[in-house]
Amino acid sequence: MALARTFKLNTDALIPAIGLGVPALSVISRDSKDSFYKGSVYPLQYKVKKFLNLGFRHIDTSHYVNFTNTNDGPMGGGVRSSKVKREDIFITQKLWNNQHLPEQVTKSCEASLGRSKLRYYDLYLMHWPIALKDATRVKTSETDKASEAKETKTSEAKVTETLEAKNNPENPDKKSKAPAEIDDSIDFVDTYLAMESLVRSGQVKAIGVANFGIKRLEKLLKKAKIPPAVNQVEMHPYLPQNELLEFCKSHNIHVTSSLPFGIGKSSLRSDEIITKIAEKNKKSKFQVLAAWAVQRGTSIITDGALDIIAEKVFQDYVLPEEDFQQINELSETKNVRYITRKGWNFEWD
Repeated sequence: MALARTFKLNTDALIPAIGLGVPALSVISRDSKDSFYKGSVYPLQYKVKKFLNLGFRHIDTSHYVNFTNTNDGPMGGGVRSSKVKREDIFITQKLWNNQHLPEQVTKSCEASLGRSKLRYYDLYLMHWPIALKDATRVKTSETDKASEAKETKTSEAKVTETLEAKNNPENPDKKSKAPAEIDDSIDFVDTYLAMESLVRSGQVKAIGVANFGIKRLEKLLKKAKIPPAVNQVEMHPYLPQNELLEFCKSHNIHVTSSLPFGIGKSSLRSDEIITKIAEKNKKSKFQVLAAWAVQRGTSIITDGALDIIAEKVFQDYVLPEEDFQQINELSETKNVRYITRKGWNFEWD
């Protein structure tokens, strides 16, 4: 039995089981000693191209911190310069929190497509179910368009500098003079309803959400005319979120697991049981964790900063049932949520 390499969405489109996380790629130094990353003026563009040519077919990216810090240009360049046809690639982009006003949604997506020089996205997600107060707005004037072109050329350098400076998933606005502030005047349902127009216009093939719990999904489903195709959330053996996964399955919402390998020193990669299972089966710990996630029916977004993933994860491997069940039991003694967003006073439901 081989791992399911794709999952069917409620739109009938197929989402590849293994996705490449572009934001993680952008934090790699231009001076990396690893030959895998050397020899390119635009390393991020090179890496996207490299991974596509290795066999990946799902690129997952985001604006991450604010509208002007974006991976769009290099990501799109990597797609166009690869040997893979655009229609064979599944590209996910996200709407950032300072673009939640309904009138901003289309402009934000159009500007992102313009930077990437792509005609459409396969999936467009609301990154978080909250809006942040921010003066940043989508550029629309001719003067600003010229500025955008300049920004696109240096977009990777900006993203690299921004993410390295922050280097802290707990506080994405660490470098800001003032802490991020939630804008309670904007309802995420209104933002999502505005996103539905992107499907009707053909700018995106499907829409969805990220970091939504059951209560927020229930609220959204009462008003949505186009149900979310995907809910991308942190999900791994230390945080399996079984109830959320079952809720999404029962409502035909596919779940994409972010952080499938954990983060930092407390990472799943150093877990004793994961290590023993990997050694017993002569597989990498990445393969074990990826197989567990996919066998649960979730796609995953890999840590693109680790080239070993291209060699190890992107191979067919199915966990023996006893090992699969043993990993299922890890959360009984270890329960870890790596991303809390305490700086936003965000409450998980």
